[in-house]
Amino acid sequence: MQLQKCSIFLMLLILLLAGCTSKDVAESSGGIVSYMSSTSLGGKDGNGDITAFTYSLYITNENSNSYIINSIEPILVDEIMAKVIDVEIIKKVNKKINPKETLEVVGEIQIETKGMTKEEIVELTDLISDYKIALETVIETQKSD
Repeated sequence: MQLQKCSIFLMLLILLLAGCTSKDVAESSGGIVSYMSSTSLGGKDGNGDITAFTYSLYITNENSNSYIINSIEPILVDEIMAKVIDVEIIKKVNKKINPKETLEVVGEIQIETKGMTKEEIVELTDLISDYKIALETVIETQKSD
């Protein structure tokens, strides 16, 4: 009986850990790691013909240098590009990220969904294939005594 409970607990633990892994993790060459945290779809200002796609991205600096994150550009899948209302989808950030710090960036893309069914709109959740992160390295100067 005790062995059976341990086996069930172990199996549940393995399933839980397997379900928590994320495929939405990407690392750049500079030690910047990005994690996609969430996306959501919603109506825009009561207009049923426009859907707002909101994304949230966590950027972690795992390097020993500080960076200034200038901007984030979501790279959209080809099928959705013709429906994007905002031509300029680059999110200006202009924030410093020190070593071992994490920065959250939230952006929104407006999409024309006129004539689309609710099911077709719900399928739009995988709009972003990648991100371009524009950054600058901050080099601290050593002051002499």
